[in-house]
Amino acid sequence: MIKNKKGFTLIELIIVMAIIGILAVVAIVAISGKTADARDARRLADMSAIRTAMAISCADDDADVALTGNTSLQPVVCKTTGSNNLNFSNIYDPIDTSFDPATDCAVASSGCANNASGTCNYSWGQPDAGVGAAWGVGNAPTTIDPCNYWVNFYTEGGDGVGAAHENGLTL
Repeated sequence: MIKNKKGFTLIELIIVMAIIGILAVVAIVAISGKTADARDARRLADMSAIRTAMAISCADDDADVALTGNTSLQPVVCKTTGSNNLNFSNIYDPIDTSFDPATDCAVASSGCANNASGTCNYSWGQPDAGVGAAWGVGNAPTTIDPCNYWVNFYTEGGDGVGAAHENGLTL
């Protein structure tokens, strides 16, 4: 007598589940590195926006950009409201999803500096002082020359601290 065999055996189901699990792990690993690449792309786009705005100001022979009341090295570009024509109030490091310009710009020590060992917020560096150089705590800049500036940032792609300046990018 021949039995009609309907359905799957337990072994077949376990094998299929194992294959699906392996494919899921491979997909997650492949996608996880892309988020850091996307944040780095945003950082480079932010630096390009800063460089373009500063180049336009420099070409127009604008005076130094005033950073009225600045006490921070952080992307003090968020402090430029009401001064000259530059306002970078929405430019901040994309890894900091909780960024609040009202409170975070008051923290002088969290910008990218020489000792940055992990991601850090954009910060004004001392022009011509090299990658990672920054004003010290309590010595945050009050003006920025649009023809001679330095903005530090951190990339997750393994390059570490980089900078945007009037001559291009330094990674």
